[in-house]
Amino acid sequence: MLLNEVQMVEVVMSIMICKRCMFLSRGFYVRGIMNLQQDITKANELRLQAGELGSATVYYNIANSYSNGAGVERDTKKAKHYNELAAIGGDVNARRHLGVLEGKAGNTERVIKYFMIAARAGNDESLKEIPQLFMSGHATKNDFEKALRAHKEAMMR
Repeated sequence: MLLNEVQMVEVVMSIMICKRCMFLSRGFYVRGIMNLQQDITKANELRLQAGELGSATVYYNIANSYSNGAGVERDTKKAKHYNELAAIGGDVNARRHLGVLEGKAGNTERVIKYFMIAARAGNDESLKEIPQLFMSGHATKNDFEKALRAHKEAMMR
């Protein structure tokens, strides 16, 4: 599908706004530089805008804010929600973090699922978790072998 000129301008503008929101939130409001007062709440508002424009990484950052209570009240449900949005958008760290959250909830099958997906995408930390799941009897040797192969393939891309 070819985009007309107006659609192309809209896409470019969305990308520019997204990058602006990410830039301001990450550097200026989180750290309080360039004569801007540190304002995590403002940073999260800008992150939310960038997420709505398609940035999965900022959803992961928002999830971390809710997990840690940085600029917002600690809220595990919201943290999980934003991790899910980030994972759907392709953020591998969010996928791994969902695995960690599922592990804390005792959902071993979902832990394996999330770690396998993250390992397939090249996430080293998830790959390291799978042998531990295997040793504790929660993952199979086949799961471990599949994760190793997929991780290796991801690293070659």
